[in-house]
Formats: sequence, structure tokens, C-alpha cells
Amino acid sequence: MRRYLTYRGPLSLLAAVLAPLALSAVLLPFRDSMANTNVALLLVVVVVAVASLGQRWAGAVAAGPRAR
Repeated sequence: MRRYLTYRGPLSLLAAVLAPLALSAVLLPFRDSMANTNVALLLVVVVVAVASLGQRWAGAVAAGPRAR
């Protein structure tokens, strides 16, 4: 079976690294006004989106450092 969208691998790994960092930077000014649970939920949504659009490695890379 032919593989379609072969560019998804490198792009999904790049998105796995940059998307949670970008969201964290955007949410930084709202740190005092937003609850931690809302911020965690938004980060989970980003990780799930990267994992579903990319490959398994992208999901693991996106979730790895954020699992504290």
C-alpha cells in the first residue's frame, strides 16, 4: 500500500515541539486570571491534536516533557 502524505512525519514532529511551547507563550500573560486546570486542558487538547494529525512519535514528543 502506498503511503500518502509522507511529509507528515517531520512536520508533525516540528509541531509536537513548537505547538505546546507556542500555546504556553500565548497563555503566559493570562497566568493570574486562568485556573491551572483550564491551562492543563488546553495543553492536553494541543497534544491530542498533534498526536491525531501526526504520527505516534509526534504524540510522544508532545506529551513527554509536559507530563509532570
